[in-house]
Parts: sequence; structure tokens; C-alpha cells
Amino acid sequence: RAQRDLERARAAGDEAAATDAQTRSNRATEALGEQAADAWVRAAHPDADRVHAGRGPGTFDRVYENPPHRRPPQYIIVEGKGGTASNSSSRIGADDQRHQQGTTGYRDSVARQMVSSPSSDAASRSVGERLRDADPGSIDYVEVSQPLAADGALSPIQARRYSDRPPDTSE
Repeated sequence: RAQRDLERARAAGDEAAATDAQTRSNRATEALGEQAADAWVRAAHPDADRVHAGRGPGTFDRVYENPPHRRPPQYIIVEGKGGTASNSSSRIGADDQRHQQGTTGYRDSVARQMVSSPSSDAASRSVGERLRDADPGSIDYVEVSQPLAADGALSPIQARRYSDRPPDTSE
């Protein structure tokens, strides 16, 4: 609905309504991606505990930790994408290079940001420290998406591992 409202507002030249509709569309897409992330982890890593839920820049959408008897991986970082959302985020790393979401440089930069940001709470700082200090081989970094069919119905959740990991299968 928000997408339809956005298109109508733009066609009518109503920028205030278009901005409001875009904000609602973005929130709905984020929520859909977060729900898909949680559903995928429950299926793929049923014993994992969610140790972090974030929204916005400087954090991960979700971080889960597997119990010792289910490792590896110890940590599962999930970036949730809903609807037509795409991987468009990048950031400057400690090496002064731009890193695309899903790369090791991006992951490390976000973990450092979670530790050092004055807006991070103690729990977020703790998760950031554990990720920063973890063996990279103990972390799965995954994009989970919940696409929509042309009629607006939910399509199957899809997951793929980022970086140097082989592609994952769709569920």
C-alpha cells in the first residue's frame, strides 16, 4: 500500500505525501526483512539465540549465537532485505577504503562502530567486541531476503552467504 501511495503522490506532485509514503514503505520493507531473517535462522540454526537486533547505519540487522554443540558457526550475522530492497549500503573501513555491505571490510567496520559509537548501548558494544575479536571462520555473514511476487504475495525466503562463502540455498 505504501508503494502505491508513493506512486500516486509523485504523480500528483505532492512531495510531502511522497516523502511520508516513502518512509512508510522503507519501514515496511525493513520489518519484512527482519521477519525473514528471524524465520530463516529458526529453520537453519534452530538452537541459535538472537543476541542483537539493530536498525539503521552502524549496526547489523541481526546477530545470533550458536551454542557450543552447534558450532561452527559461532556467530550468524544476518542482513535482512524485504520486498525489492537491495544491497546498497557501503562504508569507509579502517583502511580508508569503501567496503560494500557483505564484505569482510564492511563487517569489521560495523563491529568497530558498534564498540565505539556513543549511541551504542552496553549490549551492542559487547556484541561488537565479540564479533571484532572472533575468528573470522567462526562467523557466517548472510543476506536473507523476502521477495514479493508480482501480485504482492510473499515469495519463498532466500538466503546467500556474503564474502568468500559459497552461495546458500533458498528455502
